[in-house]
Amino acid sequence: MITCYAQNSQPKEALNLFNEMLQPNVGIQPDKITLASVISVCSKLGDLRFGSLIESYLSKVGIGMDDHLATALIDLYTTC
Repeated sequence: MITCYAQNSQPKEALNLFNEMLQPNVGIQPDKITLASVISVCSKLGDLRFGSLIESYLSKVGIGMDDHLATALIDLYTTC
């Protein structure tokens, strides 16, 4: 769903859904593809702060870097 929102020019809806996903009562952990999509959304919105928070989240929960995440982060930091 998040990727669909992001690819269909609805980045704010993508971030809203991601925030709902992280609520303690939901119990859903995002995977690497979801996180890469959210970072890409941050690039589209020019939201460096939230994108940086996602990068911190990766480290905090021990999610390793892959090509999708690295590319999304490079895009974030070069765009913003």
